[in-house]
Amino acid sequence: MPKKNMNRAVPLGILLGGILALGGCAAAPSAPGTAAAPSGTLSGFEGVTATLNADYSITLPLDEYTLTDAEQIRADQAYSIQLDSCLSLSGYSYAAARADWSSVRPMDDRQFGFWATELAAEQGYAVPPDPREEAMGIDVPTFGDPRYDTAVDACNQTMMEWIAAQDALTRDSSGVVGSIHQIATGGAAADPRTSEALHDQELCLRDAGLTITVEDGRPQIEDSTEEAAEGKRIAGIQAGCAASTGSVQRQADVVAQYQAQQIEQHSAELVEARAAKDVFLAEVATIIAGG
Repeated sequence: MPKKNMNRAVPLGILLGGILALGGCAAAPSAPGTAAAPSGTLSGFEGVTATLNADYSITLPLDEYTLTDAEQIRADQAYSIQLDSCLSLSGYSYAAARADWSSVRPMDDRQFGFWATELAAEQGYAVPPDPREEAMGIDVPTFGDPRYDTAVDACNQTMMEWIAAQDALTRDSSGVVGSIHQIATGGAAADPRTSEALHDQELCLRDAGLTITVEDGRPQIEDSTEEAAEGKRIAGIQAGCAASTGSVQRQADVVAQYQAQQIEQHSAELVEARAAKDVFLAEVATIIAGG
């Protein structure tokens, strides 16, 4: 369910900013030196690394306790099924429940910069069409109907416990998982290795002839990517620089080490978080199987 729209189903344009944009558009790490640093030392965690996967997702230690982008998509499908079932009692429906969810894939993970070499040639920075768009369009006539909105509000109220369980498994939650994410991200942002990786990326982009400004310690490409061919060219340069400098891997590894440190410090609390994730995903699987 889209977190910014907890109390109603929403038009596709708004939903795309929540559910449908969940794959990899995670917030970028904090600017170097601006976030709270963790306590303790990284001694013993230097060998921890992130995994850059073939599907352009990134696996970090904290993923064991949070919903990954792929798991979030399944959770969104389960929410849609539940909402559709509840709305049917009021004579309405939620068409996204009947979309082709099997073909929905997470967006490439860009939290450490664009690095999807193959996608650069195919689509540049563009987000591929989502198969749920057509299904969502079916619901458009009901948007703005006060009776429909009231029915959605009532349905969401009946699902609040389930929604809260999903929210607790996100990196932005107020619980231990969210705290670890924030502290580890802050520690990594202040780590000189992050600045070094970003600086190497910046030099590579400049050497390739791109116009670069630095915002909060992070290189920003100023060249226009509105024209499709130019967008693909520049995306290819950025992905190439990520590969040649190892900047994405290096940044992700630093975050992974701080996460591993925090996970060890909070291991007792995380036992419950891991169990909660297992329970939630089992419920998701049951809902989808019965949907």
